[in-house]
This record gives sequence, C-alpha cells and structure tokens, in this order.
Amino acid sequence: MAAVYQPTDLMDLPDELLLQITECLHLIRSDQPQSQAFKSKEQERSRQRENHQRQKALYALCLTSRRLNRMAEPLLYSAFLGSSTWRGFRPIKLFHQTVSDRPGLARHVKYVENRLSDYLGNGLYDDMEFYGAVDMVQEYFLKLASIVGHATNIQHLSVVSLETADVSFWCHIFGNELHPQLATHGFPKLQTLCLQIQTEGYGLGDASAWFRRIANELTNVPTLTSLRASGVVTSGGSAPLVGRYKLLDTVEISDAILEFDEVMHLTSACENLKHFNCHWAFLNCDGLSQPSDLYPGLSPHKDTLETLHLDVREARFHHGPFALEPLGSLRGFTALKFVSICTTTLLATDLSILDFPDQHLPWRIAQLLPPSLESLTLLLQSDHGYDDDFRIDEAFALWDLAEDCETMLPNLKEFHIKSGHVLAALNLTKQFKEVGIDLRFIKEEGCRQYV
Repeated sequence: MAAVYQPTDLMDLPDELLLQITECLHLIRSDQPQSQAFKSKEQERSRQRENHQRQKALYALCLTSRRLNRMAEPLLYSAFLGSSTWRGFRPIKLFHQTVSDRPGLARHVKYVENRLSDYLGNGLYDDMEFYGAVDMVQEYFLKLASIVGHATNIQHLSVVSLETADVSFWCHIFGNELHPQLATHGFPKLQTLCLQIQTEGYGLGDASAWFRRIANELTNVPTLTSLRASGVVTSGGSAPLVGRYKLLDTVEISDAILEFDEVMHLTSACENLKHFNCHWAFLNCDGLSQPSDLYPGLSPHKDTLETLHLDVREARFHHGPFALEPLGSLRGFTALKFVSICTTTLLATDLSILDFPDQHLPWRIAQLLPPSLESLTLLLQSDHGYDDDFRIDEAFALWDLAEDCETMLPNLKEFHIKSGHVLAALNLTKQFKEVGIDLRFIKEEGCRQYV
C-alpha cells in the first residue's frame, strides 16, 4: 500500500492551496457611511478588529518566504484601511510612502477606507484636544487623497472626511476650480463610492457645495454602480447635473440636508436606477418646496425602480396658503417591490395618523401604490405627543388599505409601521392576516417623538 503524503510544514503545500489560504484573508469591506455603520457599533468594531488581524497575518506571510511573499503581497496592498486619528497617522504615512515609491504596489490597491474612529476607541474628536491636531488632520487627508490618486485600479472607496476652510479631502481630489475636473486618474474602475462629509455647519460656503461637485464629477466615472452618502448639505444651486450616470443603479442618502430639487436632479441623471433611499436629517422648506418636487426624478425609472425609501419626517414645511402636495402616484411603477415611505411624502397629511386616526384622507393608500408591491413600510410620527398605544387600531386609512389589498395590491405580503412609539393594533393585525398580509409594528430607537 502506497504511503499517503502528509505535509509537515506550510511550505510543503502546493501553490494552489497556499493561494486559497491567502485568499481567505481578504479584508472585509464596508458598504455604509460611518454614521450608519456605527448604529451597529459592536458589529462595526468587530469588523475593524478582524481586518486588523487579517492585515497582521498577511504581513507575517510576506516575511515568511519569497514564495509566500509573491502570493500575499498583492493581497496585503489591495486595501488601505485608516482612521484619521493620532494612532492612525503613522500607518497612513508608511503606506503612502510605499505606494509613492513603488507604483507597482499601488496598482494592487482596490479598496480605500477611512473612519474618524477605530475599534480601540480612538477618535478624532478626542484627538483634536492635543497640540498640532489640525496640522495632523490636514496632512492625513492630503496623504489619503494622494493614496487614492496613486491607486489607478481602485474599485471601492469608503471615506468619511472633514470639509472645512482648513481641512479637506475632496479638494485634493477635485482641485479648487469653479468647474473642476478630476485631479486624479479619473477612477476608470470605481464601482462603489461611500462617503460622509463633516462640515462646520449648515450652508457654509465652499464646503456646503461639495456633494453637488462630487455628484457632477461622478458622471464621468464609467463603471460606478453604487453611491451612498451621509451628512451631505445643500449647495443652494438648482441646475441639472452636467452629465449622466450610465450604470448607477443604487443611490442611498442618509442624514441629508438637501433641497428636493437637488435630489431630483441626481435621480434624473441616472439611466438605470433600481434602488433609491433618501432620509433627510433636517430641511427648512419654503412655500414652493414640496414632496412632489421629487417625482420628476423618479418617474423616468418606472420600469426599473425596485426599492424606494423616502423619509422627510424631519423636514419643516411652511406652505402658507398653498396646499402641501404629495409625491404622486406610484401605481405605474411596474418593477417596484419594496416601499418605505413617510405619510407626509405619500399622502401630504397636515395631521398625523397617530394623532388623528379618524381623519378622512383625499387618497386611499392602495390607489397610490403599484400592484407589484411585496413589502410596504409606513413611517409615522406624532406631532402632538402620542399617548395611546392602541389608537392606531382606529385609523380609517389603514382599514381602507386592508380592504383594498386583495384587489389593488395582490402581491403584498408584509406591512410594517415604524414610529418612535410602542404600538399595537389587534383588530387591524387580524384584518390584514385574513387577506394574507403580515402586519408588524416596529419601534425606532432614537426617533424624535414630537415637536
């Protein structure tokens, strides 16, 4: 009987097995801005901690032998993960020096990520108390932009940055011209961009215009499919974007302070939009600004849009003698399966359903939604201090919806109601169950209760 070969050392393994081992050490990317990722703080810290361990393992493999170095080095330099803190300053200096001196290694970089804090608890806001912190942050974002500039094959970029009069990441990418061109390689392979912008305040000069400038420049990126942004603020401009997004199918904006027409121009520039999510952190609307302003940017995507999330509960509408206009009917959106929407956007209600459940609305909810819909989430908010957990059971609009579902929404399987309150509606739940729909109430943590 032939003896079975038993490798006694890592180096005894064939190349294909060694390659499989190193491939398991790929870093775990984040597809969320920092503000969203840290809503699950422990999960985000675990991801960062695991990535740190994988980087150490790859570094050790590179030092083991030339053979392993040849396999592990491209993976080690395929990603840069940094934190703009004093602890993160030395790693970015070393990585920047390496990719600057050795362009061959820079070509391996596919993913760049930056956070303002790390899994050990170090954070930029605490570090700003130390002498020289401003100079450190300035140099940090300059080097970060330079790394991105050297990474001609970058595919994924996830960056949270400070944008002030003294500190910026994006000015090193775009330059300072009024109509800038990409100051780097043009991102010929960039597929996903995840950005968060921290500014000094609402509508402060050049910093407040960064999102519009970024959005304009991204129309020149040929392979971009996903854009996620957080903390972006209005630029005050209302002109359409200068180009088109050929492949962009996912747009998610959170904690936004953007005028409705700016969002409309963004979605209008997309040619293949499938998933759109926008949550406003605050917006002070005059009498001319309406949820209906968003509709012209969505209507071109009637045949492609699959997911829609719109939440303007934090917006303040001062419409005076003008009636608040709802978004518009989604009945003709043939591909739409998942909708999460506040009643202000969908129904233009001046009075919350939570506060006045017995009000008669001019539209029945089912009349505004497409037959293809499989999941509906209504986002509710009390304006007067909701004090009865069961009053939602009396909402006329929801009873009408239960009545209409079988004929108008035949594919609807789940209906969720989200608010900052613990709600219950035993009779409504039973009624929806009879037509095959699972009604659930979800309490939102940290949701503002009333104003």
